[in-house]
Amino acid sequence: MNKEINQDIGAIKDDFFKGLTLRECIYGLSAFILGAGSVFVMVFVCGVNVNIAITLCIPVIAVIGLCGFYSQNGMTLLAIIRKKMKLCRQKPLMFCSRQGEKEMAVTETQAKGIERILIRIEERRTQNERK
Repeated sequence: MNKEINQDIGAIKDDFFKGLTLRECIYGLSAFILGAGSVFVMVFVCGVNVNIAITLCIPVIAVIGLCGFYSQNGMTLLAIIRKKMKLCRQKPLMFCSRQGEKEMAVTETQAKGIERILIRIEERRTQNERK
């Protein structure tokens, strides 16, 4: 009997329970326990309707579930949120170039030269119109 061994070791997922990783199992279980517990508390202690209690608990369950199951570019949801917050707090970067001062001086002299040329062209037009 021959068994084939997968050569791509990086593609193998670290299974903990039925194809889920340990992280996914922990977050999934905590989302279920917190959701069910908060629904029971809202229904039996606070006297809220069952449908309203479930509707109010769905966003909390969804966020906890996303923390365990969502991954983008190898980062979890919490890592993505931390990165976005760090980018929001970062001061804008300023760039100061010393090269621009010389270029501005050159462009001003060029502009004066162009103005002189335009003035001469305008003078020639007026002289031609007079004739």
